[in-house]
Amino acid sequence: MMTRLAVLLSLFAMVGLLVATGCSPDTEGERAAGQECTDDVDCAEGLVCSERVCRSVDDNGVDAGDVGDDTDDGPDDDAGVNDDEDVVDNNDEPGIECDPGDTRCDSDTVVERCVSGDDGPYWTLSNCPDDHVCDNGQCVDESDPNGYCCPDGCGEGEICHNCQCEDYDPDQCGFQDQPCSNEGQIANDYVCTDIGGDDLRCIGLCEPAADDPDNTCPDSNTICQFEDSTDPNGYCMTSCSIGDGCADDWMTCIYNASSIDDGLCQPQTGTAQPGDPCDSEDPFGCEGTALCIGGFCQDTCRPFGQDDTDCDDGYCLALNADVGICADDSSLNDDDCSAQFTTCGEDATICVDETPQNPQDVDLSCRDACRTELGDEDCDGDESCEVADPDNPTLGICQPD
Repeated sequence: MMTRLAVLLSLFAMVGLLVATGCSPDTEGERAAGQECTDDVDCAEGLVCSERVCRSVDDNGVDAGDVGDDTDDGPDDDAGVNDDEDVVDNNDEPGIECDPGDTRCDSDTVVERCVSGDDGPYWTLSNCPDDHVCDNGQCVDESDPNGYCCPDGCGEGEICHNCQCEDYDPDQCGFQDQPCSNEGQIANDYVCTDIGGDDLRCIGLCEPAADDPDNTCPDSNTICQFEDSTDPNGYCMTSCSIGDGCADDWMTCIYNASSIDDGLCQPQTGTAQPGDPCDSEDPFGCEGTALCIGGFCQDTCRPFGQDDTDCDDGYCLALNADVGICADDSSLNDDDCSAQFTTCGEDATICVDETPQNPQDVDLSCRDACRTELGDEDCDGDESCEVADPDNPTLGICQPD
């Protein structure tokens, strides 16, 4: 039944080998103080890469301790400045050009904002409020688990783990995402591996057959990922927030509903953009939140339970219970639609041919996708959730009783 739909859904079986990381931006030249780096060019203006961490340098700009005098020599046009921040004028360098509204970090705790003046735009300095740090040009709460961790960076032989600097031994795994030196070594429920990248990292191992596989991960911020519940081991992936990125350049944050946040870190093996052709045998060959599905990079999304769709265009077409791809909306009136494998006005819907065995008699209809583990909960009262693809048993299609 619905053989063509089964072909589409089975494509997601390629996306089985996933790994975990931490969270920090992976855009060149935009990493804030305390975030991982490999070279000075990785770090934001005014920061240098020292001991694999972006750090501020006192003689490269104004230090946070020098700007707390509560003075403001500039005009009153300081729109966007937090009332809890101390603002000072930084218009002592002639020839500075900026666009009003732009922000950047001057140091760990100081934001620079571009404001308009009588002689043109100029930069002003603002101290972040107490318990806040500057991250990507914004003051964020350093205690926020989705915010900014280890703002001062960690020393040599230390790693930022659960927002605290911890000592680690590269010869033996002890923390998720920790650098390691003995490839293939298993210790403390972690394996030292280079899945998807060049650097060896400690990745948690988990038990797919357990009643709660996630609970078998050694780190609480990770999710157990596997292809089949009969697999002897799965990999623990670190939760991430879409847009924040992951700890290494070769990782990317992909939408996933099972995550503690809204995404999970996965390998990134290519740079193709959404809509570009890609190698169908390499699901991770796309940038950003996209996966290579059916030979093209397609944006990922969460198909079930979202108040607002994750898709900028169209809606989320489910690939399994946790992940989907953004697809066009071809819904017409009632339950009709105009193009197979598109969506129908909301997430977790699909336009299918009710007569797949007879190509001469096409009957396109909108159907709801459903999570089989919830029985018929995702379906209307007169419908039941039926598995469309035996190789993808977590996902079904709502069918009339």
